Amino acid sequence: MDGFDPGHICNHSDHQGRYAYGRQPNVAYWNLYCLAQALAPLIDDQELTLQVLEGYKTLFPRYLGDAMRAKLGLVGDLAPESEREADWTLVEDVMQLMAAEKVDFTVFWRQLSRAVLQQSTAPALTDAGWSAVTDLVLDRSRLLAWLARYTERAGQRHFAAMGEHMLRTNPKFVLRNHLAETAIRQAQAGDFSEIDTLYNLLKSPFDEHPGMQAYADLPPDWAGQLEISCSS
Repeated sequence: MDGFDPGHICNHSDHQGRYAYGRQPNVAYWNLYCLAQALAPLIDDQELTLQVLEGYKTLFPRYLGDAMRAKLGLVGDLAPESEREADWTLVEDVMQLMAAEKVDFTVFWRQLSRAVLQQSTAPALTDAGWSAVTDLVLDRSRLLAWLARYTERAGQRHFAAMGEHMLRTNPKFVLRNHLAETAIRQAQAGDFSEIDTLYNLLKSPFDEHPGMQAYADLPPDWAGQLEISCSS
């Protein structure tokens, strides 16, 4: 997924969108339920099996919330449940904005990390101060309003340290479909250099890798036509 879309369907044969991005938590639970059914004769304790399954409903949202808080740099404290809920609202709101404008998922989080790194302990909420992020959207005022809430939540954190952590959490390089497609085509022609390049980049996706910016840029238009299958 490049432009963020909760309804994104990765597999071309998933006509009903069961495995769409936004449905991943529920379909993961369904898969675990099927696994539990297969193991039930070996476990021989239906109540225990159901108890373990129900634990997923509690643990998954918490771990997902912690992962998204880490993407925002909100780590290093044992936040009470009320703050976790407020942080999740921050996540939901910015993802709704990203979805409305199909903002590139990887680029957004990386640019946000860079912007935080460059802020002082009392960041000025001006368009210029956050241009690396606001340039990604059309509705700048909506994003600036969100950034005001975000920086208020960050409080007195040292923004440089916070940004450094975010740069180690939000990768610069991911295996985008068009990069894989190009590497596959060249490999089929006997040239494995692109596969070697991607392999080296993805071994350390959080590093800058000077001279490799093209592999982190927005995808070309033709990338939107790519579909993959289970055997891709």
